[in-house]
Amino acid sequence: LGFAPTGDPAGWKLKPIKAVKVLGDNFGLALDPEPTLIRPLHVWRQLVALRGKNGGKLPRIIRKGTLVRVERSKTVKVDYRGDWMVRGITLNQKSGFLLDLSPADQIAYRGEPGSFSNVSLATLRTCGLEIIRSPLCGVAAAPKAAVNKKMGMD
Repeated sequence: LGFAPTGDPAGWKLKPIKAVKVLGDNFGLALDPEPTLIRPLHVWRQLVALRGKNGGKLPRIIRKGTLVRVERSKTVKVDYRGDWMVRGITLNQKSGFLLDLSPADQIAYRGEPGSFSNVSLATLRTCGLEIIRSPLCGVAAAPKAAVNKKMGMD
């Protein structure tokens, strides 16, 4: 941003000092009507366009830090069932959208046991991906029997 801005010249702050602002992470990933990356510039314009394509409803959006739940396991190799925190979203030209997932209570997630890197969004959607609308007081934990079974402690 900065070399050729659009809009009101009074709002141009970077052009006079010949500077640019490098935008880091993307805003998020809209799931409806089809997965679409939301860029960090003019987010509201993109959301209005996506709302129009989605029949007037605001699309579901996954961002870093979003809690998601996977209900069932359809893959043979890996069991993604459980509640996860999204740690990263990338777009790979070959594989499509990829998510980094970790348990919600982990702080460092790269290389930690129980975390997943580059999980295909298409795979998660077939496994019943849903966004958890978490209140400020937290989310109810899974029943102890389910946790013990997943950990092999029953």
